[in-house]
Order: sequence, then structure tokens, then C-alpha cells
Amino acid sequence: MKVQLLTLFLLLSFSIAQKTQAQIVSDSLLANFYNTTIFNFYNDSIVRKRESNWKTYILKTEFDSLFLIKKINGKRINYYKDQIPFEQVLDSPVVSNHHRFMAWMNHQFKGADTVELHIGLRTIFADGKDCRMENPNMGLFDYLPTARFIYNKQENKWQYLSFAVMREAELQLLRKQH
Repeated sequence: MKVQLLTLFLLLSFSIAQKTQAQIVSDSLLANFYNTTIFNFYNDSIVRKRESNWKTYILKTEFDSLFLIKKINGKRINYYKDQIPFEQVLDSPVVSNHHRFMAWMNHQFKGADTVELHIGLRTIFADGKDCRMENPNMGLFDYLPTARFIYNKQENKWQYLSFAVMREAELQLLRKQH
């Protein structure tokens, strides 16, 4: 019994020590990360051109959309969660959504001071009888997050790295290897 209590005490002490060393990410800070990522993603020229035919953007996320931006480029963002069938958020008639992108978004904590945000795309195929989604080929760098936020301890602030910056760094590494 004493050994179990000592073990529990040590585990709790270690857990508390880890939390005090790590940068704590509040919901409002995480919402800021989401909004920065969403804004930059939908302002990308390729995404904007591809989505120009529709009045809204569609984004699936489990993060509370109450804290997320509602409009970009004059278009409303329709957020939805897993429990809502994607057909319910499409423009009517459903067939008018053929070849449209639907995006999903989530985040991951990588270590104590790094948050990665991912936006993935799915393409809608609607032919009147059937409506389905498929994952498009995202290319060579599909393993990179859409955005990465790293806490800089010296400057006491978060640093934003866009997909473009991370892709360029990866390209430079590939060039050095060849």
C-alpha cells in the first residue's frame, strides 16, 4: 500500500512538473491559431480559385466554431461536426456541388511547445443519384501540417510557420541531399 501511494505521488509530481515547464495553450490561444490557419488557407490563390463557384466554404472540425472566424473574402464558412451528414451542409441541389472541395481541420500538440494544425481536402462527386467524397492527391509534401506554431522561449511568444515556409525548408533539404 505504501509503495502504491509513493508511486502515485511520484507520478503526480512528475505530471505537475511537466505541465509547469510546458507552455499552456488556452482555448482562446488555440482559436487564434485556428483562425490564422483558416484565414491563410482560404486566401491561398489555388483554393480561392477552386472555390470561386460557391457562396460558402465548408469546414469540418470538432473545435468549437463559436470562436472561429465566420467569413473570408465575403464568403461565409459553414462549420460542421462528425455527427452531421455532410450532405446537410451542401448547397441545393446537391448535384450543383460536383467537384467541390470540403475541408476538415484538426490540431495536434507536438511536444510541450509546438502545435500543428492540419487542413485536409476532400472532393465531392455528385451526379444526381449518388453523392460521395474522395481524397485528392495532395502531392509530395502531404505529410506537412498546414500550419505549425512554436513557442519561442527567448522572445516569450508564439512563432507561426506556414505550409509554404515548411515546404521550402523541405525543398532545401532535398536539394542538399542531391
